[in-house]
Amino acid sequence: MEKARSNGLTALCILSWVWMVIAIWNSFTELNTGRLTEADIRAQKIILIESQTPEAIEAAPWMIEDSVTMLNISSENFTAMVVINFVALIIGLIGVFMMFQLRKLGFHLYIIYSLISVGYWVYYFHGLTFGTILITISVVFSMLFVILYGTQLKKMS
Repeated sequence: MEKARSNGLTALCILSWVWMVIAIWNSFTELNTGRLTEADIRAQKIILIESQTPEAIEAAPWMIEDSVTMLNISSENFTAMVVINFVALIIGLIGVFMMFQLRKLGFHLYIIYSLISVGYWVYYFHGLTFGTILITISVVFSMLFVILYGTQLKKMS
């Protein structure tokens, strides 16, 4: 008897695909735009400063500094970051597709995708307050989806 895909697994796969397609689109856009120059980073810093109220700058002075530092890190490591992100997304897409086909190997690929995604943020942006926030968000969503996909494993072969 053939196993049936649950509505929950279908919904998880669709959510994952939507997220990954948006992320791949952003990667292609970033690749098309290219590495940020010093002038680009200065312009972004000005925009960040102008978009904040004096109260916000006083309450979280690290936000602008961390954002500019992250832009510098992204510029310095542009090629590596784009490649790592793209490879992780391809692994994730394949994993989700395999789970959609009810194959357990897809779950393991999804775990690899999640580890690469979290590792990406940790490697490049650890030590920054804003980086810690992004790392935490990445960990929470990765764990949530791994747990939710894990509840569907009994339906996979």
